[in-house]
Amino acid sequence: MLALVSTALFTACDNGGDVPSLSVATKIVLSVNIGTITLGESITLTTLTDLAQDVTATTTFFANNTVIEGAVYIPTAVGTYTLHATNGNLVSNTITVRVEAPVAANNSIVIKNVAYSTDNATMYYLRPIKNDDEGGVVHRCAIRIYNTENSTNVYLFFNITTYLGEYVLPKAGDVYDLKDKMSTNSIYGFDIVADSKRILSDGSTVAAAKMNISLCEPMIAGNPGALAFTYEITLTDQSVIKGDYNGIYHYNQGEPPVPVQ
Repeated sequence: MLALVSTALFTACDNGGDVPSLSVATKIVLSVNIGTITLGESITLTTLTDLAQDVTATTTFFANNTVIEGAVYIPTAVGTYTLHATNGNLVSNTITVRVEAPVAANNSIVIKNVAYSTDNATMYYLRPIKNDDEGGVVHRCAIRIYNTENSTNVYLFFNITTYLGEYVLPKAGDVYDLKDKMSTNSIYGFDIVADSKRILSDGSTVAAAKMNISLCEPMIAGNPGALAFTYEITLTDQSVIKGDYNGIYHYNQGEPPVPVQ
């Protein structure tokens, strides 16, 4: 345990000598980085003394009166957690943190535990990219999912490899890495607009992004096809954007419309 004592020197007037004066911490103050989280997210705890000393490393933390390990806590259930800390004989203030259940995506994109409707889909064939080493052709494609008011738009760009006689369509059961650019000279980038507010406009903040296809039936005689997939985008700050779509789609060749500004 770190000593909760600091030493200050002062000059005594009566004898002219230097005499040590001891300042002793009388309390510790607990703080957390967030007050409401989604299940699966973490809480970071910090303690300071009333002498402004950071004693986090030597503090014992409690959640609902149960000791937790370290200063980062990941609750395992939805509910309210009361946090406090001790350091030596000192007991901190208490803080309450609420843990909420994740919002399930249902033809929507979920951002910071808020779901935004995306109930329409269009798939775009953009262009061939290259031939692969096994005789296939790599194509750049895109899926746009959006709501009927056009206030939420999600553009997902990905590559499909096809072989002779195959449709240029994603295959059920496949997982695709999402791309941050359609091509090196394209004006379009990774783009998410939720409720008319731009959330993500390029790939610079994306650490990983994948799409899982569970159903993709081709359009026949101009009739819409059926499409079902989920996707997950992890940003560099470790926050996660999730979404899904299950419904009909239309298929177009060429670049998608300019994203909503």
